[in-house]
Amino acid sequence: STGQSGPAACALCLGRFRHNIHKCTSEFLWDKRTKARCCHNAEGHITNPEGRELCYDWQRPRGC
Repeated sequence: STGQSGPAACALCLGRFRHNIHKCTSEFLWDKRTKARCCHNAEGHITNPEGRELCYDWQRPRGC
């Protein structure tokens, strides 16, 4: 979504440019040089290098 300060930051590439942050598949961060630490698993969830799913709903009522 877009707020007063611009688009939300992508949890995967950390970019604030316009793109589908829910389906981002970038292997690099917003600078296009730094390798992203996380990636999407087969279910489309963001995972860390150890394969653990990351929660990005922690600020929502249902939580993680």
